[in-house]
Amino acid sequence: MSYPKVTWLLPILNGMPYLPAALESLRTQTFTDAEILVWDNGSTDGTLEVLDQWIPHRLPGRVYRDRPLSLGLSLRAMVEEAKSPLCARMDADDISLPTRLERQVAHLEAHPEMAANATDYFRVDEQLQPALGYPWFPHSYTDILHGLLFACRYSHPSVLFRRQAVLDVGNFCDQGVPEAPYWPEDYDLWQRLFSYHKGVMLPDRLLLYRHQSQSLTQREMRLQRNREGRTRVFMANAAVFAGIDEPQVARQLYRRELPKALTVLHQIASHLTRRDGVSAAQRWRMRSFQDSASMLTAPSDLLTRAWIYTMRRLPAIKPDIP
Repeated sequence: MSYPKVTWLLPILNGMPYLPAALESLRTQTFTDAEILVWDNGSTDGTLEVLDQWIPHRLPGRVYRDRPLSLGLSLRAMVEEAKSPLCARMDADDISLPTRLERQVAHLEAHPEMAANATDYFRVDEQLQPALGYPWFPHSYTDILHGLLFACRYSHPSVLFRRQAVLDVGNFCDQGVPEAPYWPEDYDLWQRLFSYHKGVMLPDRLLLYRHQSQSLTQREMRLQRNREGRTRVFMANAAVFAGIDEPQVARQLYRRELPKALTVLHQIASHLTRRDGVSAAQRWRMRSFQDSASMLTAPSDLLTRAWIYTMRRLPAIKPDIP
């Protein structure tokens, strides 16, 4: 049998009222050799009824229902079920601009050394009006590595990846714990994937990312869960991703509790050379590494902060973007 080149992966839980617009944005893509997999995780708001109107009648694909999972495990299951060599992420409240898939597929075809690409996006509110605030995303592979030292600086809702590369590094995971169930499955996967493969983020804004408002209490609770989850991710992947073999050192560094971080940061700078070929001396001249190093340094660590300040005064080096 022949399979489409791309499979859209859409995990969902109560996607109304935004779901129809998201599906329409996939239907109107200029690249059409694609199907969609949707994994419903227990919707009760009419989502399944809408999906039945669209799939497979207006969009080729399949809907998985009555098997609710966490976000990470539903993504894992869809990657396993997909038959296409490429998988594209999509969320039910976002909108992909018409040329998104065409441009991402063309980039991966032109760069076989890349395992993934993502795109920049327009941040909008519930009514698709421009939303305040705009996150900084790195675009080059080197800057992405630096960004991932501290946060998930890779746009998960806009990613296109090679399915086999993701399977080779263990696929999406969900390793939450009862006292802190939030698990940033994207941060975890990107640290593992980019420890062995290359990827970039295209500067083109090819997605409308819908930012939904939250109360201050909701936002603070989410940020706290996010911090706890990212700490666990960093500790789990520190040896392979950052070259830190001692979990306690990784934890202290990530939580800005290491009394003297400079030695460990030098170690990371040298370890990343295996990924991108950039020397430690060059890396310290890059703003993205300086920024992450600063975020990993305790306020009381004056020696490391003085070193970072000295590096910032030197002419900056910018990595190439293929």
